[in-house]
Amino acid sequence: MTAEKEKTEAIIGNKRLLYIDALRGFAILLVIIGHIPQYILYNGYEEAMEYSPYLPIVYSFHMALFMIVSGYVVNLNKLKIINKLKLLIPFFVFGILYTLTFKSSVLSFFLNVYKYGYWYLLVFVFFFFFLYLVKISKINLYVGMIVVQIILSLCAHYLSPTLNNLLSLNPCLGLWPYFCLGIILRHSDIVYSKYRKALCAAGVCLFIIGYYIEHQQHIPGLHWIISGSASIALLLAFFYLEQFVQNERIRKMANTIGVHTLQIYTLHYFVMSTIGLLWNAEILINKHLTWVEGVISPVLALMIAYICIYLTRILKFIRLDFVFGR
Repeated sequence: MTAEKEKTEAIIGNKRLLYIDALRGFAILLVIIGHIPQYILYNGYEEAMEYSPYLPIVYSFHMALFMIVSGYVVNLNKLKIINKLKLLIPFFVFGILYTLTFKSSVLSFFLNVYKYGYWYLLVFVFFFFFLYLVKISKINLYVGMIVVQIILSLCAHYLSPTLNNLLSLNPCLGLWPYFCLGIILRHSDIVYSKYRKALCAAGVCLFIIGYYIEHQQHIPGLHWIISGSASIALLLAFFYLEQFVQNERIRKMANTIGVHTLQIYTLHYFVMSTIGLLWNAEILINKHLTWVEGVISPVLALMIAYICIYLTRILKFIRLDFVFGR
């Protein structure tokens, strides 16, 4: 085992790796950046997709990246399902509280396929449960991944729309392959490949070409290539950049955001919706200033992330941090 591989294996011993935390932080910032046009700058998803100059690009890979990173850090040797079941605490607490504050009834929360944004927590619990079943069944890991995908496809096809929405089956079906890809990438040691620079460059090229063909030439069906290639390229790029970024402020910021991704995810909907109540969603369109979004969104995303971190610290101070399931 090489020295750098031994370093990466330290994550199994609960030591943190900067490139992983930085990538997790980057992924959650992309999630926030993808939500800012919908919740603040414009009136909902459809208007945001029509007027936002970069939202289609972010949406082409941001959740795939988030899931691949989530799978990449899974420790199959210490797969304790009870720990992941605790994620249902923030799912219910924050999901229902957000629904009652900004949306409608509790019933609408459960019947909404995306749970007003909190679907990820539920789906993540399902994914770990699926992995646990594969592990205790003692079948081949990769065969088990395929079996789960087939079962999810059958359930999505034959179960009623109400049950599909209740269980968030569509997100499960669409993102399970990315979660599995993260696990496979971890086991393949792709970051140690002597071809990692070439693979990173190939990933960037595939993303650019695939995105151009799908969105400019209007040829559908390339989503897997676009999202997968971008995510793999970013994983390799962050591993490579860790060796050269020595600025302590940048490293500390990457670590701080990376270790608080769960808390940022659960709280950012509250922060964004509150800001959205104060913002005139028509101003960018009416004044033809949609280009300003490219400057506003990254800065605002960073600000929202830190607001969520400080809210987390307040909850911890008053001994309410258990609501995050940690």
